[in-house]
Amino acid sequence: RVTLSSIGDAVIATDTNGRITFLNAVAEQLTGWTQAEAVDRAIDQVFHIVDEQNRPLESPVARVLREEAITGLAIPSLLITRAGRAVPIDDSGAPIRDDAGRMLGVVLVFRDVTERRQAELARHEAEARFQIMANTAPVMIWMTDAAGNCEFVNKAWLTFTGRTLEQELGQGRAEGVHPDDLSRVVETFQANLIARLPFEIEYRLRRADGTYRWVVDFTVPRFTADGAFA
Repeated sequence: RVTLSSIGDAVIATDTNGRITFLNAVAEQLTGWTQAEAVDRAIDQVFHIVDEQNRPLESPVARVLREEAITGLAIPSLLITRAGRAVPIDDSGAPIRDDAGRMLGVVLVFRDVTERRQAELARHEAEARFQIMANTAPVMIWMTDAAGNCEFVNKAWLTFTGRTLEQELGQGRAEGVHPDDLSRVVETFQANLIARLPFEIEYRLRRADGTYRWVVDFTVPRFTADGAFA
């Protein structure tokens, strides 16, 4: 009880009938129920969860009681607090057993993940904006990972080369470079990849009709927000 009361996650314990025997302070804050009010109530009265379409979800406690194993929700879930507020959460449940292995109840651990969900949404929105800008730009764009493997080309690149995105990923982007220019392009790219420096290079690239056209690459290193090379 001391341990569960002092940890940073919300904790609810139940008996084998799914009735609450314990709430810690974090669970009281998240659910809006005090321990005195919640004890001996059915878990679904206090821990009411729905999916993102507001459809009711089965409590992890019910699954643990049925399967007698550790379980958790695999889909995004919202806790509906006593005041009616929807809070995004992660949760997991585990059986409580005595020394003989008999199940005595269930412990449910959950946490507010609002900030993480907001960060995920912001990242998805940023990725969507990048896709729109890249695919409407009147120039060809490619991007690699830190090892130099291509992980993105825009629509203008695919239109020019006549190839699919799958064909261009990894090292596929180099397949369209003129054989006489390939070693120079690869050596220049690898040297500047290691040095993490911007560079400019001209070479011949095969167009969708099979002819080679001279192109110029303006290449810059990409870094994460914390300064790591990406």
